[in-house]
Amino acid sequence: MQKIPSPYEILIGKHHFLFDSNNILHVTPSGIVSYEDSVKIREVFISILDSTDGKVNVMVDLNYAGKPSLNARKVAKEIMSRDKIEKIAFVGMHSVAGVIASFMIKFLNKNEAQFFNTKQEALNWIQE
Repeated sequence: MQKIPSPYEILIGKHHFLFDSNNILHVTPSGIVSYEDSVKIREVFISILDSTDGKVNVMVDLNYAGKPSLNARKVAKEIMSRDKIEKIAFVGMHSVAGVIASFMIKFLNKNEAQFFNTKQEALNWIQE
């Protein structure tokens, strides 16, 4: 498999992804994540994980996210449950973000997943 360059940036629908040189995948969903978009997102995640040496951390900015569909949540669980993902930081200031993050943290059943109010708090935790 070809190594994904870092930084690597892609837009899927209205959803933005940036894989930086510190092996952090920044995810910014915008609006509702459809099942079709979630399938494309899975392909990007798998490509990045499979082509990266070591672990990958994920920071999900939920400030612009809508409620994900049931199928999109299933795909998210599949992606985020992979062994190559070390930490998952959910970020958001509005109440919907908190609800989505708390649901995803419970749904993922992953110890290294937390919710933060700011990106800086999330980055500090990821880099610990």
